[in-house]
Amino acid sequence: MHGDSGLATSEPSETKLGGLPINSKLTWVVKLALAVGIIAWLCTGRLSFQSLANVSLSPELALLAAMLLAAMMLPAVRWYWLLRIQNIDASLWQAFKLTWAGYLAATILPGAAGGDLAKSLLVVRRNPTSRLRSLSTVVVDRLIGILSLLVLGAVAAALFLRSGQFDGLTGHLAWSTAGLLAAAILAVALTVSFATHPLVARFVPANLLQSMRESHHLYVNSKLGLLGCFGISLLSSLLTALSLVAADRVLGGSVDWSAGLLAGPMVVLANCLPITPGGIGVAEATSSELFGGFGSANGAEMMLVTRLLMVLMSLPALLGLLGGNPARISPNPHLERRSDESPTVASGAEDLSKAA
Repeated sequence: MHGDSGLATSEPSETKLGGLPINSKLTWVVKLALAVGIIAWLCTGRLSFQSLANVSLSPELALLAAMLLAAMMLPAVRWYWLLRIQNIDASLWQAFKLTWAGYLAATILPGAAGGDLAKSLLVVRRNPTSRLRSLSTVVVDRLIGILSLLVLGAVAAALFLRSGQFDGLTGHLAWSTAGLLAAAILAVALTVSFATHPLVARFVPANLLQSMRESHHLYVNSKLGLLGCFGISLLSSLLTALSLVAADRVLGGSVDWSAGLLAGPMVVLANCLPITPGGIGVAEATSSELFGGFGSANGAEMMLVTRLLMVLMSLPALLGLLGGNPARISPNPHLERRSDESPTVASGAEDLSKAA
């Protein structure tokens, strides 16, 4: 188990969804063709659109929608918290708008992580005097999200191990999760030590190095805040993973909820791979393979139902494409400048306040 009105504005210099940097149009077309090819392959026996056509309004569908909406809202709260840790004065509403813009972009750009690219561009343009600290919140936000998914999978693996169900697919998933979790922890450790390593000063310009160390200092002094962000992320990951099982219920399946805890995180991570636009096809194939091992015949369909609902819920971000100046959508109450805030931080916060 990622709208902002800033996607379009009357100013020509504003970032637009169609102007987001991607490798090339040809690369995007190739990845789109790959997504179509994977879906076509799934239709040979693993994916039935007839099952999707039979989905109707039901309590199970309402539960799925509620779980997905909560899972999509929590990352906005997490990112807002990270912005505050970095002394960037943005309202919770602004964090929601930019997060929703990321969700919308994630349906177009390669991999779900493409939403992070869109969100990075938007927040950096709105906060030009504190670009590195703004960008760091998106990177840390993604790292926390990945860690929470892997921790959730590791806990599920431990529970399966304790119950004696640790062979075949369960064992492969457990060891894969453990390996990825170790790699993620190593990546976080390297990221944390990078800003303060003596060798960095030899290759990084002085002004950039100072910004890196300021950002690092703010994170180090906000351990409790980061722990809170991780708790929010863990809840979001739990809801996202279990939403796949809820989708199976919508389709008339009966896969066990515990399967979602172990297989769900891997499906979500597969969806983040920048192989196809929005991870389309990749996540469906992964879901079909993994949940098929737990006895579900709806693996691809449950991921596709989940994806379609998330796309529908991200459509409010289109208001940003049609609504013009973002200032008309929501006023930003300017927070008072703190006494310990540097002029650079204050000016960056004011710029973000005015822009969004």
